[in-house]
Amino acid sequence: MQSINLLPEELQPPRRDKKQQLVRVGVVLIVGLGLITYGVFLGKLYHWRLEGEKIKAELAALAPVLSEIASMEAETAANQTQLDNLRSIKNSRLPWSKVFVEVNQLIPPRVWLTTVTMEQRENRKSALIIYGETVAFENIGVFILRLERLPYFSTVSLVEAKDHEVNKQLVTRFQINCALADLPAVLQNPPAAQKEQAAAKTSSR
Repeated sequence: MQSINLLPEELQPPRRDKKQQLVRVGVVLIVGLGLITYGVFLGKLYHWRLEGEKIKAELAALAPVLSEIASMEAETAANQTQLDNLRSIKNSRLPWSKVFVEVNQLIPPRVWLTTVTMEQRENRKSALIIYGETVAFENIGVFILRLERLPYFSTVSLVEAKDHEVNKQLVTRFQINCALADLPAVLQNPPAAQKEQAAAKTSSR
């Protein structure tokens, strides 16, 4: 059944525009979705802040432990360095028995050694000091040339040579300084040290 509205236009109820209604509904939904999203973001932000504070508290509690661990690591590194230095010194000790044997073999005829000492010098390398006598002055030069060929000395020099009369015979008393050189690689690991290193390698396997 059809009906006709006979009221004048100013008294008729406003017509409903479906498009406007859809737009309004859409705006409401968008605003609502935005509010929900913002609320979720605020919730996560609050959660993250709580987690950050929790982590800070845990780190603060661990700080003494971490400091102690760092101190122990530094002490261990220092002890290891000291141990390495001691091993280096032990393995690089000059085999003096070998040195003296070789020096003794180089002594020319009519040359006698009276004293052999070690002189420790500050800020300079140590030196082997050789005192001796001879009745053949030229043999001092021969002795120095032979000493220079040894790998133990960096420089060999004649410090003093004086003539003295002993039992009506002219005797030259001399002093030779032999500055110690850096130990050659061949001598840095004497047999005992080589055995220790070999045993260590075997045990590590």
